Amino acid sequence: MKIRHPLLMKSASWLGTRIIQTLCGTMRYQARHIGENYLPDNPAVPRRVIYVFWHDSMLIPAYFYGRKDIYALVSPHSDGQWLAGMLERLGFSTVRGSSNRGGAEAMRQMLRLSRKAHFAISPDGPRGPRRELKDGPIFLAARTGMPIVPMGFACSRSWRARSWDRLCVPKMFGRGYGVTAPPIAIPRDLSIDTLEPYRQQVEESLHAVSQIAERWASTGQYDTYDYDLLGRTNEARHETTLASR
Repeated sequence: MKIRHPLLMKSASWLGTRIIQTLCGTMRYQARHIGENYLPDNPAVPRRVIYVFWHDSMLIPAYFYGRKDIYALVSPHSDGQWLAGMLERLGFSTVRGSSNRGGAEAMRQMLRLSRKAHFAISPDGPRGPRRELKDGPIFLAARTGMPIVPMGFACSRSWRARSWDRLCVPKMFGRGYGVTAPPIAIPRDLSIDTLEPYRQQVEESLHAVSQIAERWASTGQYDTYDYDLLGRTNEARHETTLASR
């Protein structure tokens, strides 16, 4: 059942905020960065960036990284209204839009904001497919010149919702983990014909840091094996491309 009445939406956003604060407020959270420190709580982030993370892990960054200069992209559908209210209560600013509705207007808003803001996007939302990166962040990065920073999150104790994304809901008194990849620059002269390699690069990087965070949560050991393997794979692809020319 969709929530449509304004009072119910306001109540839902308040309740959602309180639930996140209760669950994540008891969490012991650790975060690491590969390369330069682009973690959102770093007051000296080297430049404005576009943060991307999978929709199923959004509760962790929603609680720990709320900042007014980070604009979260939220679906314009009715169920996005209470989510926007919740994120604003947690400290974020919001932009309404998605890949299939309101996208053009959201893009215009973000272009206007790009001189002063960071952006946070779940690139497989709002409807999936799960953990499949859509084109939107790539186009936004090309238009604004802002690099994309993939982020992976996991927690040691959680429930999984029966939703399309299998949302990760932390259990109380667990541990949370976050990992950021190095920023990925997207060329400004990108066209529809040259987009796919960059989309694939960002998606693979996002999978890699998510796997690092998930292994860290399950074993207690932090290692960058998945990202190092991705780097070697990309080098081999580059060499193959050069040899074929």
